[in-house]
Amino acid sequence: MQNSFFTTLTESVGNRLVNREDDVRTVKKYFKNIGYLDEDDETIERGIITLPLTESIKRFQRERGLKEDGLIYPKGETHIALNIKEKEKKTNHDMQEDLTNTNFDQLIEHLKQREGGIADRSKREDPGGLTNKGISQNLLERIRKTEPSLPRKTTDLDDMQIDKIYKDEFFLKPKINKLEEIQKNGKSNSAIVEHIFDAGVTSGTKDSVVWLQMSLDKNLGTDLREENSEGVKTYDGINGSKTRQAFERALKEGKLKEVHKDFYKNRIEHFKSLPNYEFNKKGWLKRAREILEKDNIILEEGDF
Repeated sequence: MQNSFFTTLTESVGNRLVNREDDVRTVKKYFKNIGYLDEDDETIERGIITLPLTESIKRFQRERGLKEDGLIYPKGETHIALNIKEKEKKTNHDMQEDLTNTNFDQLIEHLKQREGGIADRSKREDPGGLTNKGISQNLLERIRKTEPSLPRKTTDLDDMQIDKIYKDEFFLKPKINKLEEIQKNGKSNSAIVEHIFDAGVTSGTKDSVVWLQMSLDKNLGTDLREENSEGVKTYDGINGSKTRQAFERALKEGKLKEVHKDFYKNRIEHFKSLPNYEFNKKGWLKRAREILEKDNIILEEGDF
């Protein structure tokens, strides 16, 4: 985040004014950052007044009903307006960050109740091997390729590190936060997003999104499949704009319950296809049903 202009602008900036190089660079970087100025870094670093900068200042002034002279005076009306815009930008960023954190905190709290502590079961029962609150050794080794500061053993992870892994790998990367935003904006409290997040943890985020895409297509009549190089259509498991638009449509049409129920069925079908299903079915079914039942969805005979 840029510093406040009140602490960085020491002299006037504009054609025929004082124009200290540091001040000009500060103003140019700010206008480039908000999309008003298109200059390369070398030109910006020279710290001189240019026509594009003057036009950027005038545009800012014009859009805010200020005197359109292309000049900025310390603590003048344009300077004050720039500082207000910066504060608004910071406030919006902080509000979005707070919303993301609040949503994630709720999800991770529920997840931890299901994951327990350290588990080291046989490969036959759990091919993932040693886990600490659901974080497997295999996953940790993959993440350490880009974050080598993490402990080598999953059993040495602390709670903050575990939460960060869940947030980065299973909430932000698969854009679960975007689905949460859609729900919040639509004033929905459906547990389907929690189910998508939970399924991503147990089965991988790609499979979880595929089950969502399949469920949306079934209930909306859409086709979220993508055509590969061989001309074959398949679900890509990417929570992109098309998938999120379909999710929003399902919410607006009051079909999230149906989508959630079909998502559950897809998840259970996957569980049943695994060679270690018999060892884990009691816990897996209980886990999925508990989330489903938050939406007061009644399972019928044949719904697993």
